[in-house]
Amino acid sequence: MTDLELRILGDLFGAHPIPVTVYSTLRSSFFLDAILFVIVVILLYVLKGTDRAGRPPRLTPSAVAIMALGSLVVTFVVVFGYHTYIYWWVPDPKAIGMLLALQKNPWILAFNFIPHLWVAGLTVIWIRGGRLKRADLGLQWPRMSATGFLGLVVGGLLAIVLAAFIWSLVLPGPVARSDTGVLLAEIETAQVPGVTLFAIMWVVMVAIGEEILFRAVMYGALRERTTIGVALPLESLLFALYHARWNAVVPLFVSGCVLTYLYELKGSLYIPILVHAGFLAVLVLYLTI
Repeated sequence: MTDLELRILGDLFGAHPIPVTVYSTLRSSFFLDAILFVIVVILLYVLKGTDRAGRPPRLTPSAVAIMALGSLVVTFVVVFGYHTYIYWWVPDPKAIGMLLALQKNPWILAFNFIPHLWVAGLTVIWIRGGRLKRADLGLQWPRMSATGFLGLVVGGLLAIVLAAFIWSLVLPGPVARSDTGVLLAEIETAQVPGVTLFAIMWVVMVAIGEEILFRAVMYGALRERTTIGVALPLESLLFALYHARWNAVVPLFVSGCVLTYLYELKGSLYIPILVHAGFLAVLVLYLTI
């Protein structure tokens, strides 16, 4: 936050820590993501239709809201609760150390995976509870040869890497650096085991969580109600804006289009998951080497 923002909050609320914590959380991409997800849910309520098999849509607006908005709410509650605990119950010298650890410690940085764990856990509950079938979310292996499968994964990965590289030439700078990636580069080298585990978890959890949320649920719900020409660019734009990195909207949009097309092509979420994970692995290497 800027000094001006801190002064305004100080004039309004004094030294009370909770409003500052709430504001700093909402100031991040949380608030933007919430608006985007609400717009999608409203759009799904407005749109009528059936899926490609002529059935009523399996992915209801309420299901999309529970998964998308629920991930934001759970994240906010946990992070807000942790900060409130530090401000209210921890002595000042130790509190400063805990806040620094929150920024540097790879174990505490597991907070980054809360929304992805919510999405993955809810998916398991839905499937085991019979609300949805695995095929409804693309959790099935495509009917194709191993060579063709590998070709799609490698081709998709190369397309995304190429898009990021070309954009870096148009707009010089670390285009692909996310907040998490920057933290990876800043974590103390003495914590190599923790950094390695965090990097692996980041690659796996983000790829699985985002592909379920955006490709299986968001795109799936839109595709049940509209054509590919509407659903694919709309979902890809949502995917790009969700990351709130304005100098990388174009490559993120292209990446969303590639991942969504791969999902549409074979109806299997495993292909975009592997492509997404592969790109994140490349990103980790770029940030840490």
